[in-house]
Amino acid sequence: MRIFFMILLFFFSISPGLGDTTLPAVFDVKNANKQFDRINLQLSVQNLNLNNLNKAVETLTELSAQSEECIADLQKKLNGVDVLIKQATATGNDKGADLVYLNNQKQQLAELQSQCRLFSIRAQEAIDTYKGAMLQLRQEKTLARSSSLWQSVSKIINSSDNIKWINDSKEGFLFQDLPVYLWFCIAIVSFFISILLLSKLRQSSVVRRYVKFKKLRIIHIMLFTLYIMTVSLLSYVSLFTSEEQFASAQSLLIKEFFWFLSGVLLIICLFKVKKIKAFFDWYAMDSDFFEILSIVVLTFYFLAVLEQRLFDILNVNKLVVELSQSTFLLLLLGTTAYFAHYFCRSHLHISFVKKHYNFIRYFIFALLLGCAVLNIIGFYTLAMQLALSGIFTFFILYITILIEQGISKFYASLSYSQGKFNVIRLFGYKNDQLLTEFYILKVTLKLVIALLSIYLIGKSWGFATDFIDTIYKKLLYGFTLANITIYPTRVFFGIIIFCFLYLVSRAISTSISRHQQFENEEETQVAIASILTYVGFSIAVISGLLVAGFNFTGLAIIAGALSVGIGLGLQSIVNNFVSGIILLIEKPIRPGDRINIDGVEGFVKKIRVRSTQIISPINEDIIIPNSDLITRRVVNYMLTDNYWRVSCEVGVAYGTNLNLVKEILLEVANKHDDVIKSGRNKPGVLFTSFADSALIFQLWCMIKDVNKKWSIKSELNFAINEAFRKHGISIAYPQRDIHIKLEDLAPLTSPEK
Repeated sequence: MRIFFMILLFFFSISPGLGDTTLPAVFDVKNANKQFDRINLQLSVQNLNLNNLNKAVETLTELSAQSEECIADLQKKLNGVDVLIKQATATGNDKGADLVYLNNQKQQLAELQSQCRLFSIRAQEAIDTYKGAMLQLRQEKTLARSSSLWQSVSKIINSSDNIKWINDSKEGFLFQDLPVYLWFCIAIVSFFISILLLSKLRQSSVVRRYVKFKKLRIIHIMLFTLYIMTVSLLSYVSLFTSEEQFASAQSLLIKEFFWFLSGVLLIICLFKVKKIKAFFDWYAMDSDFFEILSIVVLTFYFLAVLEQRLFDILNVNKLVVELSQSTFLLLLLGTTAYFAHYFCRSHLHISFVKKHYNFIRYFIFALLLGCAVLNIIGFYTLAMQLALSGIFTFFILYITILIEQGISKFYASLSYSQGKFNVIRLFGYKNDQLLTEFYILKVTLKLVIALLSIYLIGKSWGFATDFIDTIYKKLLYGFTLANITIYPTRVFFGIIIFCFLYLVSRAISTSISRHQQFENEEETQVAIASILTYVGFSIAVISGLLVAGFNFTGLAIIAGALSVGIGLGLQSIVNNFVSGIILLIEKPIRPGDRINIDGVEGFVKKIRVRSTQIISPINEDIIIPNSDLITRRVVNYMLTDNYWRVSCEVGVAYGTNLNLVKEILLEVANKHDDVIKSGRNKPGVLFTSFADSALIFQLWCMIKDVNKKWSIKSELNFAINEAFRKHGISIAYPQRDIHIKLEDLAPLTSPEK
């Protein structure tokens, strides 16, 4: 129920955004050319810097994309006009007003398309030029050398009296008019409010259920007190100060400190959640270490942003800025070295860290030491770039390894007894069946994550940027191979969509087939589940192909051309498929029934959509096409009931008491437990014929289970023979009397012979 309300609130929250849609802007070639000329003019008269070049590249890239869309739209219109011109020409009216109008429209569209194409070419050339200039400026800025650290310190010491630390600063403290006791009251009230709120949160059932919060720490109380004090001061600043004062350094400090404390409290609360702790335990990682690391990273980010904004507002001396930046970088490098060393020592149980322990440790310390040396000798920008890129690279690599290990562990858990049992129960797999869909998802996700990590690492270092962007565009927007456009990213997502939808369809069909909803309707549920499996597979294939960018127009043309051949070739398959659906819906036979089809007798084991599997009495697996079960004569011994008539035939000698024979046969039948003894199905004896050597009787009796017909018939025959022997009734057998005349034998016995 909670999940339902969360989903409902999510859709309610995004519904205003969904309703507020804007139409795409129409591309105007004249305005685009004016913007292009204005950008060139501004860059020619101004000093080139990265900000101006970056804005110019973004604007021209957007205009270039609009021009490409314009070219594609105009091409569609030209194709439509060409079709209309051909239709008008086919009528024989070569000089009609309609044809003249269409030719004029074609000429105007062609001119407009050529203008759009020309602008696209000019814009692309300018973008390439500006990107080259940006790369050159970035390299110059990165490799530029300023004063070394000891030179900056010596300059500040030698000329400390002449340095103007803050240029033209008129900032005043906003809260200097507040009495001291008011500050004290705010602190005391905030402290008690913090204790009250934290104690209430700790006693809450929701917090106890989802958050691992054993005791109230002093650090938590102090952080929450500072947070409430900051909120109070921020409210005072926003309500009781002017706009000029609100933009001052003190107001900026309060606002940034508010967001910093909010982030710290959020990190503490997140790492107290039981599921997040369980996630770190699953990866065998120390959650407390990563909690402290997250707070430290947030602190450095807060200091960097605050430093930059305060320097911009207060207009601090350049020498002081350089010294503070160098000091900040050294502090960052030292902290990184400490946490890297602590991480390697405390996570040796992780196989990757243990295997590459020395390499990770020496490489990180060499990188940090090199950055520190570069920073000290004056290459601050280069050192900062190397440090941030190195830290970001190790972060991306570690996250990539964690994700891939998580995927591998999840896939491996499916092979264990409990995991495999859950998969079999949920998706209907067999015990020895390969988990193909999960394996495809595993390989695809690993490949996507690896490509994404390579792209992010390359962008962070800044090398081969054009090459990486080109590869990224090819992967995202596709490339043409043998007149076929291939979209690798869409192919990956298509595979993921196919596997996901097919697994969902399997889960639904398995749930329907295994959970009995109505009495005596198990076969209907199995039929619906089988049909849903095939329908879900078809939907998954079509959805995957659509997401992958497959062109169904070409497929329709090919399918139309080959429809006759494919229809003839698949006629038997389609016939069996339709017959299988009829069998599953009408249910003339069901699993477990004993049937006979053209002399082939056996038990129905499974009805598939294409064929039916039968087990013979001698344990033979017989596969019968479903079309044979529809078109041929099928005997179902168990369609309405399990009754079966057993016929025992016996012959007695001439002269036997016939009434006694009848009584004995009826007595034998009534003594058997599996014979029905009352009603219209009670046993009966028939005197069928006068044979050459015997009087033929038949005992007819109805048994309760057709599957015992052979054993019951054998038992009845044994009982009949025993009863006849007790009563002195002989069972006749064929015999002949031979009469020999002696006069006919005389020539054969004469002495001459």
